[in-house]
Amino acid sequence: MRFGQKAEEAAAIFLEGRGYKILERNYRTRLAEIDIIASCSDNLNSTFCIDALNQNTPCRDTLVFIEVKARNSTRYGLPSEAVSVSKQKKIISAALHYLREHKIADTRIRFDVMTMLFQNGHYQIKIIPNAFDGV
Repeated sequence: MRFGQKAEEAAAIFLEGRGYKILERNYRTRLAEIDIIASCSDNLNSTFCIDALNQNTPCRDTLVFIEVKARNSTRYGLPSEAVSVSKQKKIISAALHYLREHKIADTRIRFDVMTMLFQNGHYQIKIIPNAFDGV
């Protein structure tokens, strides 16, 4: 398994441990890919999502499109810096395609970036909720 695949697997496990339900991984359209599509909602299991302050807070019926960026070092910049405006536009386009394809309307959505820096044998994980605006 390549580095990026391992990081995405670790990201999915991390998110599931915090109450996210993974709906899709590596969702592809003709022009773009979304690493993880997840949902979170208030339910009997007290599902929690990560808010803008990186605290666990209740999250009501939100569809989250997550771009995972992993690095072994910061030599070429922080992982989050790799999510350019061009990349954001592609992710937004793919998200719109997903919404149309699954006939999803009237649902809150957000675009998160999840950074993973692999150092000393483990990942330092950060989630940037609402990293960019989409729709």
